Amino acid sequence: KQPVSAEASPVLEPFHIRSGLAEELHLHLLELTGSECEVAGCDLVSEGLSDLADAIVNNAAYDIKLGGKKKDIAVLFVDIRGFTSLSEILPPEEMVAILNEYFEMVAHAVMDNGGDIDKFIGDAAMALFNATNDLEDYVLQAVYAAWDIIKGASKLKEDCYEKYGKEVSFGIGVQCGEAIVGNIGCECRMDYTAIGDVVNTASRLESQAKAGQILI
Repeated sequence: KQPVSAEASPVLEPFHIRSGLAEELHLHLLELTGSECEVAGCDLVSEGLSDLADAIVNNAAYDIKLGGKKKDIAVLFVDIRGFTSLSEILPPEEMVAILNEYFEMVAHAVMDNGGDIDKFIGDAAMALFNATNDLEDYVLQAVYAAWDIIKGASKLKEDCYEKYGKEVSFGIGVQCGEAIVGNIGCECRMDYTAIGDVVNTASRLESQAKAGQILI
């Protein structure tokens, strides 16, 4: 079996040596049609990525490579309470539908307040504020996002109880402080994320939060 070279496979090519990557990303996002986004359920995500692409294109010094820098940020973790008991009685297809509805609500709350979804982890989500974009009141924006999630969760909670007789709620943790923000991983697969005690503390606060509670 012949090895695949970086020249033959752009997927394996290191990001930082590709010329015009930001422009390619920007053009690709602009080419997404309304119907494609609707089918993929990615209207909001494509808008957020487009904003990030604009920031990359407008910053000539931005270089997509491994590494990071110290920055003061706010981190938000949110997790479903009661998800395990619900998953025991529902088929996988219905569980996925519930998760997608929940994640869409969380994404709206985070992005509407200037934050970024860092990742989805099972039935949990992690969000960053003041990471990719500088926010004047990033701590307050993170708290606003947490409150919007609690408010937005009421409909999902009612729907689950009405359909399945099971209640779901949410626990949220928010912490602010210094972290290393940047691309973590390897040359052919990297994630933009935050590393540091502020992330660990936010996660621990979320795990200790009771249903419907925000710990800051």
